[in-house]
Amino acid sequence: MAGTSNKRTGQGRRSAQAQAVITAGPGVQRPEPPDEFAEPERAYWRKFTSAMPIDWFSPESLPLLARLCVLLVMAEKMEATYRAAGRRFADKQDHVAYCDFIKLIAAISTRLRMTPQSRFYRHKIGARMHNVATYRPWETDDEGPKLRVVD
Repeated sequence: MAGTSNKRTGQGRRSAQAQAVITAGPGVQRPEPPDEFAEPERAYWRKFTSAMPIDWFSPESLPLLARLCVLLVMAEKMEATYRAAGRRFADKQDHVAYCDFIKLIAAISTRLRMTPQSRFYRHKIGARMHNVATYRPWETDDEGPKLRVVD
C-alpha cells in the first residue's frame, strides 16, 4: 500500500526527493588535520578526507578518524621493526599488539563507512553480482578465455 508506514521504524515511504543525495553547500570545507599530528598522520588524514565526499566526516566522527590515522602510523612502525628483524617479532607481545592494531584499524574503518563492506547494502550485492560475465582461468584454450554467466 502506498503511503503506509513501516511498523519497525515508524517511517512511511520516502519520496524520490527525500532519497536524493544531499551535497555539501557553499562554504563547506574538508576538515583539517589536528595540530598535534606529525606529517605521516597528516598524510593519512588528507588521503582519507580527499577520497570521501566533502561532507562524509561529520564533527562527531573526527576523533575516530584521528585515532585511525594514529593507529595506522603505529602499525607501520611496528611493521618496519618486524621487517628489520628478518620478518619476525621480538616477542609474542609485539605480535599480539600488531594484530590488535590491525583489528582496531579494520573496526574503525568499517564504523566510518570507509570499507566496501560498509558502503553497500548486503541484499543489493547479490543483485549486482548476478549475471556477471566471468571466466575460470583453467577454462581457456588457444582462442582465449571462455566467458560464462554466473548464476
